Amino acid sequence: MSKKAEKKGELPILWNVDKGIATRHATNMVIQASPHEVLLSFFEALPPILIGSPAEVQEQLAKMPGLEAHCVARIVVAPGRLKEFVQILSQTVEQMESKKRKQ
Repeated sequence: MSKKAEKKGELPILWNVDKGIATRHATNMVIQASPHEVLLSFFEALPPILIGSPAEVQEQLAKMPGLEAHCVARIVVAPGRLKEFVQILSQTVEQMESKKRKQ
């Protein structure tokens, strides 16, 4: 624990991911905001299985009402923590892009 944390009486966070938590792929996200909370909903939209000639595939697509997206997680974030959340996401994206440029 850092001396700064000791002075404030803070405890370190022991990160734990329960074995029952499923890992899903999120292909889409919806954000809803109110004065008291920000709701992040993550969705997985899987492409349909289409087989046949290009004309048959187009015909199958034309008959579909839309692509289903299933909600895989919903997270509520307090507005006061949202800037920190966005900053951490931005830093992670920058690190990933930096590593990719070096390859």
